[in-house]
Amino acid sequence: MKKIIQNSARCLKCGDEVESKTVYDTQSCSCGNLTVDGGSEYLKRLVVDVEYVEETSVQETK
Repeated sequence: MKKIIQNSARCLKCGDEVESKTVYDTQSCSCGNLTVDGGSEYLKRLVVDVEYVEETSVQETK
């Protein structure tokens, strides 16, 4: 099982890096292409165009 250190992703359309810091802390980029959720509990992504998303989360192996 991996521990989530940082739950984030970058939208390559608008350049925003979006981070969810707590459970149910849903954050979206300014153009609406990317939404990140889950904080340190789970990784959840809602994406319109996956080709324009770069994963930037940091996980640690337990």
